[in-house]
Amino acid sequence: MDKKNTYLKTIIYSILISLFLFSCINKVKKETIASNEKNTFTIKGTTSKKIDSEYIFLIDKNETKLDSSKIEQHSFVLKGKITSADLYYIRLSDNSKKHPFILENSNYSVLINLKEAMIIGGDLNNAFFSYKNMVKTKQEQQAKFYQMFSYKDISLKNYLRKIDSISKKEKKELHEFILHNTNNILPSILLDHENFSSKELIQLKKDLIASNHIRNINKLDLRIEKQKNIELSKKIARRKTAPLFSGTNLLGSRTYLENITKGKKLFLIDFWASWCPPCRDASPKIKKLYEKYYLKGFDILSVSEDRSVTEWKDGIATDGLESWYHIYDDYNRISSLYNVTGLPHMVLLDEKGKIIKSKISISELQNELERVFK
Repeated sequence: MDKKNTYLKTIIYSILISLFLFSCINKVKKETIASNEKNTFTIKGTTSKKIDSEYIFLIDKNETKLDSSKIEQHSFVLKGKITSADLYYIRLSDNSKKHPFILENSNYSVLINLKEAMIIGGDLNNAFFSYKNMVKTKQEQQAKFYQMFSYKDISLKNYLRKIDSISKKEKKELHEFILHNTNNILPSILLDHENFSSKELIQLKKDLIASNHIRNINKLDLRIEKQKNIELSKKIARRKTAPLFSGTNLLGSRTYLENITKGKKLFLIDFWASWCPPCRDASPKIKKLYEKYYLKGFDILSVSEDRSVTEWKDGIATDGLESWYHIYDDYNRISSLYNVTGLPHMVLLDEKGKIIKSKISISELQNELERVFK
């Protein structure tokens, strides 16, 4: 019964919205010519009967008030003039909820309740509204599948598959919408307010360049850099602290991990053995990176899994690896601590002694060194 009531309410709401849109669009079309001649904007609105607010405000993205109107008999009018189209908001005086729309010197019709506002008018805003309507449709689809999952009408696996499919379609439509609106401010606004991964932003940049649309490239570059920093911060927050250990060094004394990592921006733990051909092949590459970045704050501790101390020391001498720290892993204590199942196995730590990546490759190590020490 609850399901039927929910679907019925949705249908009734959709019909009412459609009627409102139809009447508003016709009305706005008739009034737009007069407004354009004056080069001003007029926003005429109606509030729901549940709203008791005395005023309604028109504000910009910096919370600066552009105009205000007293609400009388659930109606209001906002007027003014702007030099260029941009994102603005309307807000009731006793409600913090802001309703976004693209303001141009045109005519607008508004229907507003406590939670939502329907704002029709202006070419850019109507395009913006069509985009928001697409997003809302996708959200309603996700809500529908969640309801089906909560009633056990579909399995968790199918639910997650449906949600993922809807999210991918939404991202694709957003991508296409930006590419189709490169001659106006909509892409710039969406880049500020929508969630993108750095990978998605990089692909968008490639597509914009390929289609000779470079209007938003500089802003896109800044957004890519910002998103990369956000993603890196999240990765750092998830990093685990490297297990501490000590071992016998080449001089026969003890070397403690916590002592040699202090003051280092990046630190590499290199599990290796002289009998391991891939390890010996990697040694010259590691040595080259060490020589390039040591003075900048990079250091290495090689942990040997050799069969004997003699083989360990001979391997270091032969390859000329004496420049950094070395210890011997007797009885594989340390390799077990780091779940080493094969060699070579390199673990990169950050300046706080947390693991950036376990079993990092030479190319990944090089990229991280370049990023940190650029």
